[in-house]
Amino acid sequence: MLSASLSVALLFPHLVLTLLQLQPSAGNFVSSICSPTDKYTNGSTFEFNLVHLIDYLYRDATTNGGFSTLSSGNWPDEAYGLIMCYDEYTVEDCISCLRNTTSLEASEICPRSKTAVIYYDQCFLRYSDKNFFSQVNSHDHYCSYDTISPPIDDASMKFVINFISNLSAEASQKPRMAALKMMVKGTISASVQCTRDLTPQGCRKCLQRAIDNDDFSRCSGNMNAAGMRLLYGSCYIKYETSWNLISINNSFQPKQYLTAGRVSSGWLYSTIQWTSFDPSRPI
Repeated sequence: MLSASLSVALLFPHLVLTLLQLQPSAGNFVSSICSPTDKYTNGSTFEFNLVHLIDYLYRDATTNGGFSTLSSGNWPDEAYGLIMCYDEYTVEDCISCLRNTTSLEASEICPRSKTAVIYYDQCFLRYSDKNFFSQVNSHDHYCSYDTISPPIDDASMKFVINFISNLSAEASQKPRMAALKMMVKGTISASVQCTRDLTPQGCRKCLQRAIDNDDFSRCSGNMNAAGMRLLYGSCYIKYETSWNLISINNSFQPKQYLTAGRVSSGWLYSTIQWTSFDPSRPI
């Protein structure tokens, strides 16, 4: 039996420090976390359910704003899964990425694992034999940061953290909003995103933990990195500081998602532009 909900969970990978790719190609594999001991046997009922689940997830997500949460089968062999595109990419990039999330590729990346998260540049796939929907996950994470651009100074970094904190607070105050983006053109672009099943309190809790704990500083290489991407199981933070490069894809139109499929709320956006960098200026 196949069931669906409008819940979603993000990523929960281990810490990996890599180069932050500002303009990645659609669908590139990034990393994965696979259960080392919780395995299914070939030809089992769970494998059958998982194969069908991943196929259904892809098909549902392509007509559902780049997002789907489904379960397949019955206990004790039920499989739970989700697919979600990151909100800053075009619909075309999203669909291109979703095409990579096949059961065959999943079985090659995480052989016979009952629990796995597979990360691509524009989307991710997560599945498990346990129901993980609507649960805040702010401990497992994946991290990448900019190792090319010069680091920013302490005052600028303080501004970045304050900027993201305020952005997170605004995002979590809108129950129907799963993500919010704000830009300071030519200065900083930041994006925060929560899974759509979280309450406003859960969203804020996840984002604030990401800011407050040591993962944030470790993710920036303890050197005030000019750009960083920090992904948790239930939320996502990304920032970039640059005078010459804005990574936000100018061709992206939010209404492409807002009117897609059954999700009428989708993602909402807010944009602010300042002409100069002033760490003391209120957000």
